[in-house]
Amino acid sequence: MITFPSVSRAAAVAVAAGFAVSASASPALPEDAPVSHYGLAAADLHDFHGGIHGSFAKRNVKANGFESEIKADRVNAYLGYDLTRALTVYVLGGVLDVEDEDEGIDDSSSAWGAGLWARLIDDDAVSFLPTISRYHLNFGVEYSYSDPADLAWSQVDGFLTFEIVNENLLNNEFFPATASIFAGPVFTYVDIDGYDQVSDNNWGITVGGALTFGHGCFVNGGCDIFNDDSCGYFTAGVRF
Repeated sequence: MITFPSVSRAAAVAVAAGFAVSASASPALPEDAPVSHYGLAAADLHDFHGGIHGSFAKRNVKANGFESEIKADRVNAYLGYDLTRALTVYVLGGVLDVEDEDEGIDDSSSAWGAGLWARLIDDDAVSFLPTISRYHLNFGVEYSYSDPADLAWSQVDGFLTFEIVNENLLNNEFFPATASIFAGPVFTYVDIDGYDQVSDNNWGITVGGALTFGHGCFVNGGCDIFNDDSCGYFTAGVRF
């Protein structure tokens, strides 16, 4: 699923995942803001942002009592809108390619979906290291649908990540405004006609990193790790 990275206060623009997922929906805090900021209490922002997202997954599923591996690669564009500085919603559209060698399936179809991303905590009150500027607790959920080879592929993803952010306050013209790493639990549920998802692969962990630049540009990437499944993802976008 799509994630959004954090932002530099110096950049004064808003710029996560994973799925997981894995891009920031919230902008820089104003200079007179309190050091601790709790999500939905933030002021309204009303900014648009958009970009591209890719995920490349291997999923173990059961068909007719036998377990097989499906490769599922999705590339899509997305458009998001900030309801507040800590809450954004987005829609996506793209292509899902599915391959199952055991069943002889190799097909692509349009994919669409919608999601929500929230920053639950944005805090700079605690600093263990001088290079660390902020700590974030991020939450996201996404629903997507596609129909390759008439499989009616429905998927729900969610994550909760703890993010450590380093802000570059010296030179944002040639270097990233922020660099961050994040990790946390991730959930995925896939409903595919003719297949059953292996239950051990509903819950896993996601790890990744993000960079933000001047002019509202950002990139991030990471991987979701499950008992048997795995998924790599990236997002690149810009705020309008």
